[in-house]
Amino acid sequence: MKKTLLYFIILLIIVGILPMIGNKIVEYYVEKEIKEVRSKGINLILKSEKTSYLYTSREYEFMLSDVEAFTHYLTKYDAGMLPPYTEELLKSIVFRVDMKYHNIPFLESISIDIYPIDFSKKIINIFKENGNIFFKKFENFIGKQGILYHIDYNLLRENYTGYIKDVDYQEKSSDGSNVVFTLHHALFNGSGSFSTLKSLKMNIDRIILSTSGKLKDTTVEIHNFSSISSIFMGKKPEDSMGEVYDTSMNMNSIIFNVKDKDLSKMLTLEVENADVNISLEQENKKLKNKSYIIFESLNLKTKEVNLEMSELLYSVSMSNIDTVSFREFQSLLAQAKSSSSVDVLNNLKVSAINLLSHGLKIQVPELSVQNINFKGEDFGGLKLISAFNIKEDKSLAAKMLFSPLFIVKNIDFKVQLKVSKKIYATFVKEVPLALLAMIAIKQTKNDLIYNISYINGNLKINGNPILN
Repeated sequence: MKKTLLYFIILLIIVGILPMIGNKIVEYYVEKEIKEVRSKGINLILKSEKTSYLYTSREYEFMLSDVEAFTHYLTKYDAGMLPPYTEELLKSIVFRVDMKYHNIPFLESISIDIYPIDFSKKIINIFKENGNIFFKKFENFIGKQGILYHIDYNLLRENYTGYIKDVDYQEKSSDGSNVVFTLHHALFNGSGSFSTLKSLKMNIDRIILSTSGKLKDTTVEIHNFSSISSIFMGKKPEDSMGEVYDTSMNMNSIIFNVKDKDLSKMLTLEVENADVNISLEQENKKLKNKSYIIFESLNLKTKEVNLEMSELLYSVSMSNIDTVSFREFQSLLAQAKSSSSVDVLNNLKVSAINLLSHGLKIQVPELSVQNINFKGEDFGGLKLISAFNIKEDKSLAAKMLFSPLFIVKNIDFKVQLKVSKKIYATFVKEVPLALLAMIAIKQTKNDLIYNISYINGNLKINGNPILN
């Protein structure tokens, strides 16, 4: 009886202290991840904490202390490529993070809500000075959790699911101007830790952004958007460390419409079944980038023009890119966007020459259109394949002090172009000098073919020397 009572007391003690021990375990992992997140330009500040027997709730606030580090974290090698006004806006938004987790480790997923709650005084004053009539209403919308990300994170499995709260925002001013923003059914899931994502899948049914004013109406619509992103880090077969980042996106339709009321002009761009893929591989000190875009159809309409293109494909790759030089060029490019000073532009020029001096390769495996229809008439298609090799030349900067044309000596390229005779004939009508391009041309029943090469200073068209 005494042993049973003793066991019972020990069990009660274990049950009593287990949540406290568990809370410390979860807190350790959370704090470890937060430390990593702070290195990405996100300075989380704990505002409050509530702990009960089974649950702990925490509330954080943050502003982006380093937008470049944050964008680098989100897009890896596209850091610094956001427009300056976007960077300023991101720096000015105050975000809140509401976190709730079970004190017994791994029993439930960690629940996280992230939403903007306010703007800095600096950005508020900018909008007031510009007389923006919508900002006050939008500020109120933000303050009521109008935009919210919800994440359920499984600490044991290091995976997550979540959604973006549906947005149906519409404001109309007394003068008839209005703004509409719609985002419906946005779901996502993935794997990885807070600070290092390994994969992300997202689906959004509909995105609409529309503005209407006295002079211009603009609408952008995206339907059935989906994306898959993945990150791989590890050893390659040749025992060198490598990192691969890959993102694929698909959109059933994209519609862009602009109407200029004052000039009675309109432009509509419609894309059906768009596929986009971007991948970047880093190995040792070199980068390799690949991307492609496929449109099932593209239709451009104005009052004067109706242009339709079917099966549009564009793929491009860059390889042998020096990592350090590329990072430096990206950083200076970001500075040049917000400052056009002579020093910044000169530094950008020097950085670009330095990047090219390490050499790189650019390939366009295919740029093609199956058919072009203009004003109801079919013109056939075209196809372009090209490869450029910029040779390594450590003395390139010194040579270009004498003449920028020195870079030409370091470039070899091959271009193959196949274009329908109907497109060529139309082009000749507009540009008579294009007749000169008939030199050394190859022909099939429906197409004209050019094989152009420039190797070691020798220019050839379809194998015939043009320039030596």
